[in-house]
Amino acid sequence: MMMGSDDVQKAEEFGDMKSVERQRGFSLIEVLVAVLVLAIGLLGLAGLQTRGLKASQSSYERSVATVYAYSILDAMRANALRSDDPAVQLAAAQAYVTNGWQCDVPTDTSSLAKKDLKKWIEELQANVRADACGRVSQVGTTGLQFSVEVCWPDLGGGSDTATDNCAGGERATTLKLESLL
Repeated sequence: MMMGSDDVQKAEEFGDMKSVERQRGFSLIEVLVAVLVLAIGLLGLAGLQTRGLKASQSSYERSVATVYAYSILDAMRANALRSDDPAVQLAAAQAYVTNGWQCDVPTDTSSLAKKDLKKWIEELQANVRADACGRVSQVGTTGLQFSVEVCWPDLGGGSDTATDNCAGGERATTLKLESLL
């Protein structure tokens, strides 16, 4: 910043010529402090961006898992309600019950229920996560109320640490739906 003749004259009047000459720019320390503050701010923004991406991915996985949980319930309902006989309906719905977590794609396609389960697990693993698992169980022993669970290991955000989850007690995300067919 250049000093005009008026500035020099005022500085000379007040005997402050040396301080005016020293204030001609920024010191190296001031520049370094400004760069440090800017770097800390940018690191904070990068951390927020990372958290936002993780939350977005988790939300996507939960949404897709919900869609597929309802899809197997709909398949069960459609298969069970093909008959008017309550005993046949119950047997058709019970054919979907899995023995624990179904993490491997089933190979048995001998019935409509087994074909639906195979397709369901394939779709879960293709669209939620490759290590997603599913479980279908009957609620009670006499009615047409069933529970569908979708689970996937999730070290970053899963809150399910039950020993019977799909990750063997490690952190996982589990979605559970119950429905009356």
